[in-house]
Amino acid sequence: MVEADPKAPQCLLCPLKARHPARHALDKHLPWYFSPQTACWGCSMQERRLEYHGKEHHTADERFMWDEDEYGESWVQLMNGLLRELAVLNNVEYPDGLMKHVSEIMADVKTNRNFTEQELSLVRLFNRLNDYPALQGKKLKSKSVYSLHSLIHWKVLVIVISKLQPDQQHWLKTFEEYKSEAGISLGPLAIKLSGPISIADSHFHLDTLLVRTGCSGFHELSDFGTREYYKTCMMFMVANFCFPSSWPNSSQRTELRKTPSVHFSFGIHPRTVNSSSPSNLHRHLTDLEYLVKSSRTVAIGECGLDTSDRNVNLSKQIEYLEKQLQLAVTNSLPVVIHCRGNDALHLTLLTSLVNCCQKEQKIHWHCFTSSQEILFNSFRTFHQFSFWHHPLYFWQPLSKYPRNYKRKWN
Repeated sequence: MVEADPKAPQCLLCPLKARHPARHALDKHLPWYFSPQTACWGCSMQERRLEYHGKEHHTADERFMWDEDEYGESWVQLMNGLLRELAVLNNVEYPDGLMKHVSEIMADVKTNRNFTEQELSLVRLFNRLNDYPALQGKKLKSKSVYSLHSLIHWKVLVIVISKLQPDQQHWLKTFEEYKSEAGISLGPLAIKLSGPISIADSHFHLDTLLVRTGCSGFHELSDFGTREYYKTCMMFMVANFCFPSSWPNSSQRTELRKTPSVHFSFGIHPRTVNSSSPSNLHRHLTDLEYLVKSSRTVAIGECGLDTSDRNVNLSKQIEYLEKQLQLAVTNSLPVVIHCRGNDALHLTLLTSLVNCCQKEQKIHWHCFTSSQEILFNSFRTFHQFSFWHHPLYFWQPLSKYPRNYKRKWN
């Protein structure tokens, strides 16, 4: 790994050494939106290989890469929230107190850095939308008066953050709050908790999570907080296993059940259907029939239709979607739906639901991205229908939103 290079500079915020300290800081220590040009705005994360990530996780018509016209205002609002929180953590007034605090810290640091061209474009955007004075000079010098926009340079922000306590550094890494220049909250509040909070997660991929974090089991994932007011208590959760290659075996399921709040959903993802042979699919379906009867299984899915792969076999996807829908009906289980494609594909999926399910069937449409018309038709057809938007859906025009689209399962 990059951090293993003994000749690399020492990170100011952790024990690791990084050959590329800026990239390391963006990946490990700064909020995902700090460097908007290298962030995926659909997944809200920093991504080293953004184009490759897009090919793997997004369709061609999804907007996820930085575009100043589309995301510029949101980025400035996020930075306003971040810098105001930095002032709160340092117990100084905003903005004058924070600028003075940064200037005092940087006076002891030997630096003569220039903004990069990417950073300069962000500085100009930040100053323009906040109605701050235009940038004067490109250099960041020691023993000079630092403006707010100096914190857009990753090195300056890292140095200032390094003076905070570890739990405060962790809080800033995960902080995400939209604010105007005047400090008015414009979006979801990043509110500090006064103690452990009870939460539920109805859809997460435990198999993927363990791989990405390097953890060996759920017990290591239960809490990443460093202080009591960051901790959570998971009261109910559904681990979604939709790729047969990662379905847990009997002993693994027994181990997972030691956590009382963990429940399961099992399904065959349409991309697996697309790439599997008939014999493998038959075996997967046989295994699924057994798994849905196992203890703590509360749903079937994800299952559905997906045209994001090459050489899509849509008829085979429809066949195995309907087999799983019939299995859900037989076992009186909710079904978790996945659909990635155009509105016509969503209509095809809705047709399969109508053909296979009664009006009382519990249906959760995961990461919905289609039209209001299809959404309303789903509500009219099924009495216990729920859905969740894909994050990119919220970048659609307001006219596309249904005014009243909430419905809960009984």
